[in-house]
Amino acid sequence: MIKQKMILGLPSNISNLSLCEHSKQHKSPFPKDLATHNFTLLELVHMDMCGPMPTKSRKGFSYFVIYVDYYSRFIAIYFLKHKFEVFNTYQNYMAFVENQISHKINYSDNGNEFISNQFKKICAQNGITCQFIVPYMHEQNGVNEHKNKTLVESTRSMLHASNLSYSFWANVVATYYIQN
Repeated sequence: MIKQKMILGLPSNISNLSLCEHSKQHKSPFPKDLATHNFTLLELVHMDMCGPMPTKSRKGFSYFVIYVDYYSRFIAIYFLKHKFEVFNTYQNYMAFVENQISHKINYSDNGNEFISNQFKKICAQNGITCQFIVPYMHEQNGVNEHKNKTLVESTRSMLHASNLSYSFWANVVATYYIQN
C-alpha cells in the first residue's frame, strides 16, 4: 500500500520498522440490549431489502423488501422492480399494519436503502423514530438478516428440488407468508 502511495505520511523506508507478526484484530461482541426489553406490537419494526437477484422474476422483480415486527415476528414482503420503489412499500406497509392492528409504528430499524428525504419526512410526520444500522454491520439488523437468509436458502432449495427456473424465485418467496 505504501509502494502504491495509498497511505500518506508514513516514512519512506518502512522496511526498518518491526511489524507485529501475531496480532489479530477482533470485533467486540454486539450488545444484546434488545433481548431484555419487553416490546409491544409495532413498537419496533425491522426493515431490510434483498437484491438485486441474479435472475429477474417472471413479473420482472429484482428485489424484495421485508418488514418484521420485532414483538410478533410477523413478516410482510413486498417485491420491487427498482430500489426507488421502497418508499412506496413502506407507505403501504404502514397503512396496512396500522389499520389492521390499531397500533402505530414507534421505531424502525433501517438499512441505508431507507435513507431519503421522503422517508425521513413521513417518519417525522407520523412520530416514528428511525434507527439506522451501520453499513455491513449485519448484527444490528439480525432479525431481518436471519429472515433473509432463511428466505433465500429456502427459495434456492425449493427451486432446485422442483427443477423450476430461477425466474420463479418471487413465487417461492411469496409462499413464505405461510410462516405467519
